Amino acid sequence: MKDLYYGGWVAENMYYMGYSGFVDWNGLWIGGISGIFKPYDFKKGYTEVYPFSDSDIKSVYHTREFEVMKVLHMNSEPIDIMLSHDWPTVIGDITDKKALLKIKPHFDEDLRTHKLGNPHFNQILKTLKPQFWCSAHLHVRWSEIIEHSDGS
Repeated sequence: MKDLYYGGWVAENMYYMGYSGFVDWNGLWIGGISGIFKPYDFKKGYTEVYPFSDSDIKSVYHTREFEVMKVLHMNSEPIDIMLSHDWPTVIGDITDKKALLKIKPHFDEDLRTHKLGNPHFNQILKTLKPQFWCSAHLHVRWSEIIEHSDGS
């Protein structure tokens, strides 16, 4: 997907939003940010080039600070849905940990150390206040309700 950095159609009825971005789909504002959080790659630029080395094949999938900054500048429209691979870490901080650990016991250390998800997505959640945020990386169906400081 590196060739579609800004997004584009990848198949009939399948649109890739790029590394980060927003689309207006019939009046519904949908935002997205790609990648997995790895602190050692977060502040790096995109230096991976074809053919990918063994380290490039991993780092190319890591979220970069630049993408978070781009998303944070989207404040002209209310965001209905935000999509990401990682969860905002705040989810691990507010969730019913016992119930989550019954389903995913290997989350224990990350929950205890506040490392479950991407800490930089907390700022996106706080700033853009999307009505819904959907993430998939942790491979578990889990719902939380977060009230924003303004009651929304």
